[in-house]
Amino acid sequence: MARRSRKSAASNQAAAAPITAAQGGTWAPLSDQSLGKIQQTAFTILTDIGVSEAPDTLCDIIIDAGGRCENDRLFYPRDLLEAAVQEGPKQVLLAGQNALHDLKLGGSASYTGTGGAAPTVLDDETKTYHPSTLADLFSAARLADTLDHIHFFSRSVVARDIEDPLEFDLGTAVASVFGTSKAKAYVLDLHYEKAFVDDVTVRALTAFREARIRPPAMLHQGVSP
Repeated sequence: MARRSRKSAASNQAAAAPITAAQGGTWAPLSDQSLGKIQQTAFTILTDIGVSEAPDTLCDIIIDAGGRCENDRLFYPRDLLEAAVQEGPKQVLLAGQNALHDLKLGGSASYTGTGGAAPTVLDDETKTYHPSTLADLFSAARLADTLDHIHFFSRSVVARDIEDPLEFDLGTAVASVFGTSKAKAYVLDLHYEKAFVDDVTVRALTAFREARIRPPAMLHQGVSP
């Protein structure tokens, strides 16, 4: 009963929330022929030039699909790219931590979010800049959470008070998750990707499930507590 009540409350909030997404899609500076050239050039880059520093998880998936990895560069098979364009979804859900903040990417809707990863913060009282901290990042997330016209959150400042790369990524994720329930994007150091996914993601998803909170959208699939 409690779970149904929470879902009903979230649905009512979503219905009552102001519609702040801008409607675009009317400006078309490029012709279909020009767009086709851009697409084919992108295909050539991925198939002939390749991608460096691709994570092992991605390499395994693309190699299984017919790609190859040579000299630390990942090469995609062209037929996979063409199939992705033709068969891929035309709309993608970027989920918030509740339905109120779900974003449907695709079509004509345009959304506004934060970002920038600034290394300093302006102190409004002293009019001087200080190195940004994890507390500043959390404050930025709390601010974004209350602003109707901010639809998603990505780190606007970096936690310069954390030196260890893995702890830096973990702190950023924690500040973002607990700072706002809006959809969010993470930037991870790929060197620590496995530790982040295998340990923290599982623990976070377990905690969300136990608290009956809808977890944030994850970039990685196949992780289940």
